[in-house]
Amino acid sequence: MATDHVNGQLKRLPASPGVYLFRGERDEVLYVGKAKSLRKRTASYLTRDLEPRLATMVSEAVDLETVITDSEAEALLLENNWIKTIPGQGWFAMFRLYGPLEPTFDGTWKLNNIESTN
Repeated sequence: MATDHVNGQLKRLPASPGVYLFRGERDEVLYVGKAKSLRKRTASYLTRDLEPRLATMVSEAVDLETVITDSEAEALLLENNWIKTIPGQGWFAMFRLYGPLEPTFDGTWKLNNIESTN
């Protein structure tokens, strides 16, 4: 379970669209996500059974950063930019949540049932 500090932060979030970032003990980025409603999306980390990778991430979270946006589309763009600008952390966060990338024979990469082309 997240720290009391993170739990308090999650409970005070608005129902606005935005981007959120969980940080670990050494200020490392654990996860970057976007939400149509920050309150509803992040509440799901507290109120439901989580798969092991998410449960680990939430238990290691000591801080939460958020940016409120004007729309869900703006949140998507901001999330994408954050993942790209966090040196090594964006892919690390994805790896921790989804597992390693696996090359396929057709030149794409497979990320646990998610396929991406270069």
